[in-house]
Amino acid sequence: MKAIVRDAYGGPEVLKFEDVPEPHVGRDDVLVRVRASSIGRADKYILHGRPFPLRFATGLFAPKKRGVGLDFSGDVVAIGEGVVDVRVGDAVFGETVLGEAWAEYVCVPAKAVAAKPTTYDHEHAAVVPGSALTALQGLVREAGLVSGMRVLINGATGGVGPYAVQIAKAYGAQVTGVCSARHEESVAGWGADVVLAYEYHDVTRGDVRFDVVFDVVGNRSVAAWSPVIASGGVYVAVGAPEDGMFGPGGHMIATFLTAPFVRPRVAQFVESPKRTDLETLRALLDAGRIRPAVSRAFSLHDVADAFRWIAQERPAAKVALVVP
Repeated sequence: MKAIVRDAYGGPEVLKFEDVPEPHVGRDDVLVRVRASSIGRADKYILHGRPFPLRFATGLFAPKKRGVGLDFSGDVVAIGEGVVDVRVGDAVFGETVLGEAWAEYVCVPAKAVAAKPTTYDHEHAAVVPGSALTALQGLVREAGLVSGMRVLINGATGGVGPYAVQIAKAYGAQVTGVCSARHEESVAGWGADVVLAYEYHDVTRGDVRFDVVFDVVGNRSVAAWSPVIASGGVYVAVGAPEDGMFGPGGHMIATFLTAPFVRPRVAQFVESPKRTDLETLRALLDAGRIRPAVSRAFSLHDVADAFRWIAQERPAAKVALVVP
């Protein structure tokens, strides 16, 4: 089969489009013919091997796995002998744990896939899983989101932000989205009640108190957010700056160490692909309560061009990768 692979950590220049063996299907696995994938921030971290502690899972000096790519949507072509709830021919979407979805076929545990939304094609379904799972798990599981809450999404564009806005609205929250001025219209289109451009507004100095601050950017400390978080509110740490020696790891560690000494509750978590959550997303998509956020599509073998386009354009939503 054809796949995007790499033999070293680095940028898009290390990626190659090659013939590789088809993956082996384990007892509890499904083999999916990938129709589309996507590029998210997590893919970039895995590609570069940053933050450095990530390499204890992916390989200290060189990648253990040559494949890359987390999200996918496609058709099941084989199942393990222990799989009873997925059938050959099912259209599914899901997420791998550490990559290998940028390929013609991907093998994953059956519990990491769910039936694809019927209202969207594979290209649109493939941009959903990892980003929307992060938003769903962070807002609902970690923050306890309920109707009427005031929610601030810091970083309402990119991969996670558009889904955080839409999911918060779907659950009945009043949503404020923070983004760059050039993306205000996009954030409003995803349903935010208030859109603030960070170039002109410092939301940490505002008068509004939020029940949830969902921070995808990580450009401020927890202490800086404390004045605008309501009593009993929660700060959900999702993203972090990519610069510095430890990349996003530095901000994550600082947030963890600061958490016991600040007033708002701090929630840090690692998103995981769960079928029940994917089924929740599918229901929201098919009901029209959320929609996929995609900026552009590239062919899989043009993934390096896609990375360069993202770096240049800084789009408001993810890029889809279509597998011929």
